[in-house]
Amino acid sequence: MGNEWMGKLLEKAIINSDRTYGVLKIEDDEKKQLEQSWSKFEIDATNSKTILKSMIELATLLRFKHNYTIDAEEHAVTLYFAMKFFRTYNKKVMAYYSPEFLPIFFEIEEEKMLVVAPKEC
Repeated sequence: MGNEWMGKLLEKAIINSDRTYGVLKIEDDEKKQLEQSWSKFEIDATNSKTILKSMIELATLLRFKHNYTIDAEEHAVTLYFAMKFFRTYNKKVMAYYSPEFLPIFFEIEEEKMLVVAPKEC
């Protein structure tokens, strides 16, 4: 998946001023490209504690396997409140990540994604 595709996708995102996270609506073909090209990690979104636990597991995996990570606590809170904002009551959220240093996508609903910026280790 090229940087051009990623750039076009992120242009659609509503991104916070710190550029650490954003929300975007994703089309079916874009989602298929993510599913085919990126690794997946399931987040247990039953409640805020399970989201944090899963986010810490994802951050650890990214750190040791790919040498980058995410701010697990900050993004767990962000994911929790994004789900409340969109009135999403899914028990599972799929995270899409790349072995490269690229944003991580969390599928909140069929077409809504939370995008978070990784941190270098």
